[in-house]
Amino acid sequence: MKFIIKVQFLICFVCRFRYPFFGSQQPVVVQPPVSLVLGGENYFSASTYSFVFACSEDSLHNQLYCHPILLEVLMERGNCHSLVGIAQVPLGEVLKNEKVSLGNDVYQRCSLKVPVSAVVSQLTCAFVHCTLTLEYQKGFPPAETQGLPSASEYLAATELEMWKASEEETFTKEMKKKEACYLFQLQEEWERREKERQAVFTQKFQAYNCLEVQLRNTLEAAQCEQRKLLSRETELQQLYRKLSFEEQSIAKQCQAKVMQCQLLYEGKLEVQREKTEELLKTVERLKSQVSELSARLTSKDAEFDEYKQKVISKPESRLQAELIMVHIEKKLWIFERV
Repeated sequence: MKFIIKVQFLICFVCRFRYPFFGSQQPVVVQPPVSLVLGGENYFSASTYSFVFACSEDSLHNQLYCHPILLEVLMERGNCHSLVGIAQVPLGEVLKNEKVSLGNDVYQRCSLKVPVSAVVSQLTCAFVHCTLTLEYQKGFPPAETQGLPSASEYLAATELEMWKASEEETFTKEMKKKEACYLFQLQEEWERREKERQAVFTQKFQAYNCLEVQLRNTLEAAQCEQRKLLSRETELQQLYRKLSFEEQSIAKQCQAKVMQCQLLYEGKLEVQREKTEELLKTVERLKSQVSELSARLTSKDAEFDEYKQKVISKPESRLQAELIMVHIEKKLWIFERV
């Protein structure tokens, strides 16, 4: 693999990555550090790495597709390194290109431009250019070639990988059995709880249906009562309008009658006032006459007393006749005056 870095700001950095299938958990640091200017790019002077896989082709393809390389970009400040961003290098991209034959060698190659995501903002802060080459070899390479492992070591590595694959398969089967058992238990528990829920639901549903019927009956009764009230209210409004109209007509009639009576009785009152004035005049006149008559009556009584004294000495028969005459004369005088 070859790495080229391109950034948008000045930085002095190194790259670091680890991959468990390479046979070591120790991180690989791309040295030496490189410095960049704003918008520039630079090459790592020693950035070519080769790894030998001792496994079947299918296992290798699955591994490359499923597990990318996590490449860490570190800023170097003296002896301290701070993490700037992380890039994921998809190794499976190399399998999408066609195989190329060169002599006895068969290989696949691709070039990638991978963005580096900043740790803080998750934005792209740099790009890593890398070249991936997958070379296929038949059998095991000789042990003395470039200090690579011997055939026995490759055989041991292959057996180890096969053992790991068998163990993973066994573990997967056990996990599937446990999963099936757990799923069966969950299914039984779910069915039991579903039955309980269905029973509770049925009970609640029946109760809600009864309540709904009661509420519907209550609502119908309330609506019927409301219709009655509305009908009664309409009747009362009609009666109110009728009574108001009758009241207004009666008030107008009464007002007309009052005016008529007022005019009538004002005329009668005027007539009575005139009659009263005439009666007062008559009373005054009669009072004056009564006064005169009283005076005359007093004089007549005096004359009668004097006459009575005179006739005391006369005979009884003559006196009685004269007395009768006097009374008759008195009554005639009074009658004439009245």
